[in-house]
Amino acid sequence: MADELPIKKLTPEELEREWYENVYQGDSMPQLTMRSVIMGSILGAVLSLQNLYVGLKTGWGLGVAITSCILSFTIWKSLRKAFPRWVKTDMSILENNAMQSTASSAGYSTGGTIVSAISAYLLVNGVHIGYGLLSAWIFFLAVLGVTMAIPMKRQMINIERLKFPSGIAAAETLKSLHGVGHDGGESKSASLLFKFGGVGIAIAAVRDLFGWLPALYNTFGSRMAMYTVQFDASMILVGAGALMGMRVCVSILIGALINWVFLAPAMMDRQVIAHPLPYIRSTQDLQFPLTMPAGHALGFEIEMAKGDYLIEDGSEKSKLVYTWPQATTYQSLPELAKALNSPRTADGSTNPFFGNVRVMEPEDAYLRKRLEMRVDSALKGALYAETSLTILDSIPGAAAAGSILSLKSGASNTQSPGGFRNIVSWSLWGGAACMVTSGLLAFIFEWRTALRAFSGLKSIFRRNKRSEDEDPLERIEVPGTWFAGGMIIGTIGIVGLASVYFNVPWWMALLAVFLSFFLALVACRACGETDTTPVGAMGKITQLTFGAIAPKQMNTNLMSACITAGVADSASDLLTDLKSGYVLGANARKQFLAQFAGIFIGTAVTVPAFFLVVPDVSILGSTKFPAPAAQVWASVARLLSNGLESLHPTARAALVIGGIVGLLIPMCERLFPKYQKWIPSAMGLGLAFVLPFYNALSMFIGGVIALVYGKLRPALAEQYTVASASGIIAGESLMGIFITLLGALGMV
Repeated sequence: MADELPIKKLTPEELEREWYENVYQGDSMPQLTMRSVIMGSILGAVLSLQNLYVGLKTGWGLGVAITSCILSFTIWKSLRKAFPRWVKTDMSILENNAMQSTASSAGYSTGGTIVSAISAYLLVNGVHIGYGLLSAWIFFLAVLGVTMAIPMKRQMINIERLKFPSGIAAAETLKSLHGVGHDGGESKSASLLFKFGGVGIAIAAVRDLFGWLPALYNTFGSRMAMYTVQFDASMILVGAGALMGMRVCVSILIGALINWVFLAPAMMDRQVIAHPLPYIRSTQDLQFPLTMPAGHALGFEIEMAKGDYLIEDGSEKSKLVYTWPQATTYQSLPELAKALNSPRTADGSTNPFFGNVRVMEPEDAYLRKRLEMRVDSALKGALYAETSLTILDSIPGAAAAGSILSLKSGASNTQSPGGFRNIVSWSLWGGAACMVTSGLLAFIFEWRTALRAFSGLKSIFRRNKRSEDEDPLERIEVPGTWFAGGMIIGTIGIVGLASVYFNVPWWMALLAVFLSFFLALVACRACGETDTTPVGAMGKITQLTFGAIAPKQMNTNLMSACITAGVADSASDLLTDLKSGYVLGANARKQFLAQFAGIFIGTAVTVPAFFLVVPDVSILGSTKFPAPAAQVWASVARLLSNGLESLHPTARAALVIGGIVGLLIPMCERLFPKYQKWIPSAMGLGLAFVLPFYNALSMFIGGVIALVYGKLRPALAEQYTVASASGIIAGESLMGIFITLLGALGMV
């Protein structure tokens, strides 16, 4: 292995030649082949859907390199057995390495900003970025990211030999799969990955497709369910907890208990947290003028949420009826909606709708079309029918008796008193402050890393062009001309899009790209030394910078920070892959091309999937997709735009307290390193304030399972825990997003 080569006092050129003579094998076997790119594209496309689903649920992105390595190796072995006449050879170890580069690029680097900055844009503006515009934005960001990593590779990997632990782990996985240091464990890992993947698929199908299992259980009572203190039927977060480690999981549970069990009820009692009324919208073209004869009525019924919808006074009301005492004619739907929303009925009596539901007009043609599809399903007896406004007696000239005229309300557990969406609008301020300040301070504490990154600039750019005889790496390393070309194309694309479509002044967009190089430089070094890419910190630095340069401009703030985060994410991902190739003796130029190929399939799959899974802003912040990363990005943008005075006094206090806690925890970790495992994780505590309690509980359960298994089977735990957890996350998330896409297309 390259990292085991004795590091003597050699010149950079001697170090590189030593690696070339002892490790390089890129000319002895296939590497960048059509089948490796196709397999990587297919697996990357599938795993990009996994990361989209998991990212919208948890705000976390899962590396796909090891999973794709195991899947590719197993699939190709199976194809050889099933079709020996057509599939005559296995993939070489370097082909599989190129494959995982394509899969990693498609499945991770192109979608990271979608679940954070792009989703935050939707939260702030209420409308999607256009499909073509978003595709171009994601593509050019990825181009900038992978090309910015080019000049860093030789210095950080060849000369300094930074660890990039995830890259080494992927290389070791490939070695094991291909019989280098074979111990038989790889077959068990692959078996567990597929078995637990099947379990995840079954859970999602039984729960989401057939409706045989409820998504949530009121294990702790219906009253606590108002504050999301429930048990989740999903296993995705259990698997995520097994991968996170016990310290983070315990921190998340502590934060969840503080927020959802103690603070949320207290804020509800003091009426600090509001609970908006459920609403209904017309989904058919009613015939106006509409006459309601005397004695005829409209009835409102919550079909799915009986016993769960709690109105302001705490009572359960699943049925409401409004009877007209005298014939009344309405010239338009707004006029009818106004009457149904008035405190008094036509005869002066109390309107039962008032204060209980809110009747609204249609939004747009697309939403009406989607809701009409749900009306058809509801009339066929589908289990997921939501709310209906029904004519109890026939109306001449209108619809028939009993037909559904209006359908749609916010999901019951987001609109009833308490509920995730209502509470998180208050609690996210403390949680976001904790995560932002801790991330920035931890970044500042690593100033030596930043200093080393900048001190290497001279070495990065002062490399004299030499012949291949003098430097054999000249023919296998990525040439500087590719860096220049990628930077020009990416910069023109990003600056043009930002200035034309997002109203960011061209010089600000250019400044964001310029800053991105230096911040990506630091992020890549941090990833190489600690295996952690501080993408959140990079984004917040840019948000704060542009908050000062362009105050009260949320879109400028968000999109400039999106540039930094996207570039840092893609650059560190490429260097991690290149580290894997360096350990295996791969041709870096070919591996770069494999990763570049993944940008196209990643963009082509992730963007349309995002539009289908998140058709409108109401999906984000729901119990199904809490989108915690987007919530934090959006909250920082709003705060910088609106100022502290826009927050409730208790939210301001939470902001200060969360920020102080976020500063104290990294300080304690530095002062008491021996006791670090007993100090809560600041990111875990902060995350608990933007995730439902049942998500935190699932993560804790996963952490406990991994801990117990590690105690009972320490020799097997690390290898098999990762395979089992990754399998169940992949299986359930892929089946979940498949069902979601079918629903968006009106097929279920």
